[in-house]
Amino acid sequence: DYDRIIDNADEAIFRVEAEGGHMVYANPAAERLFGYSRAEWLADPALGFKIVHPDYAQTQRQIIEEINTTKKPVKNVTLGWIAKDGREVIAEYTIIPVLDEEGNILYFESIGRDITERKRAEQMLVEEKRLGELLLDSLPHPAMLIRRDRIILAANRTAREVGAIVGGVCWQEFAHADYIPEQHKRYVRDHGCAPPDGSHCTFCFADEALDCQAFTNNPQVYAFDRHWDTRWVPLDDEVYLHYSIDITERIETEEELHRSRERLAEAEKLASVGRVTARIAHEINNPLEIIYNYLKYLKFNTSDNDLRETVDDLHEEIASISNIVSNLITFSDSKKSGNEDIELNELIEKMVKMVKFNAQKKNIKINFSSAKETIRMRANKNEIKQVILNLMKNSFDASQKEYILDFCPLPKRLHRVPRISTRVLKCRRRP
Repeated sequence: DYDRIIDNADEAIFRVEAEGGHMVYANPAAERLFGYSRAEWLADPALGFKIVHPDYAQTQRQIIEEINTTKKPVKNVTLGWIAKDGREVIAEYTIIPVLDEEGNILYFESIGRDITERKRAEQMLVEEKRLGELLLDSLPHPAMLIRRDRIILAANRTAREVGAIVGGVCWQEFAHADYIPEQHKRYVRDHGCAPPDGSHCTFCFADEALDCQAFTNNPQVYAFDRHWDTRWVPLDDEVYLHYSIDITERIETEEELHRSRERLAEAEKLASVGRVTARIAHEINNPLEIIYNYLKYLKFNTSDNDLRETVDDLHEEIASISNIVSNLITFSDSKKSGNEDIELNELIEKMVKMVKFNAQKKNIKINFSSAKETIRMRANKNEIKQVILNLMKNSFDASQKEYILDFCPLPKRLHRVPRISTRVLKCRRRP
């Protein structure tokens, strides 16, 4: 009965004498597994050593030495062999020393179970895992394979640098429990462990992706002081790929672009207002000049003192209006910026026309002498206008009686900068 059981077993069973290593028995399963007949096994005592796979030869020697030393069975050791047809065979062995009454080893009995397919499957899994890790590591963004219960199965280098630990919980190790609901944070603080029903980040869509078996993403997540486009890709019912793309620079660029567009729109609005204001101001100046001249004519052609005083009051109001118009033009021009090409003669002539009402009010005559040559410069036009205006106003303020103001740009240059010359000349009172 014992021999029948051994002969019909699926495991390869050998019996080898301790003295000399002669094979004394090999069951039919051993013949099927390795391709050698029982006669071949028995005829070549060293066959078991000859066909061992080179990768396992050292392991085989160590096992024999261990059994000879301890005289105890060795269980579940893996050994590889080369079958007669060249196949690689992986078997899981239990080797038992059979002792005599004095404790000496008489022979070894080994029972080997074919695990070749299992080992190949395991190797494939290892290779797939390695390939998966290589693929994950090739991503420049944090990427992880995660189970539904939020256990990390694999993580790329970028995610590991942030804190991801294979076997750890993603919301705890990777996200440091910073983004779970507040009640879960309190539970973790109070108990030092995860809530009984687990937790997840508030922005996580993993359950939705697994339940729908569809790609899911949250395009706007702010975490770790950065902006992320976060994605969940289901691989099966329980495992998903989670990765996040850093979009901080894109968001900042879009925000800056939005601000630039707002500034441009505001500048265009102000420019439009400035153009309208300048046009209105220039239109007001023309009738003001006519009114001023008529009032001046009226004043010097009447003997009515009351009327003359009234005309003076009107002159003062006209000067005030002229000053307001001047400020409007300055305001509209101030909305323009940057350097531009300027012809100084033309600019001064325009400024003289702008202030002539104030000059006439103070009985100041402005003589503008244009330079003989064109004076061009590149500068901020508004700033140059303000300088010229200040020169004129300072000259007005220094005048107590009737004066003639000579205003002339000089082509002469000091350090390559055009100069403006002004002279205030006392004169007779005009009739």
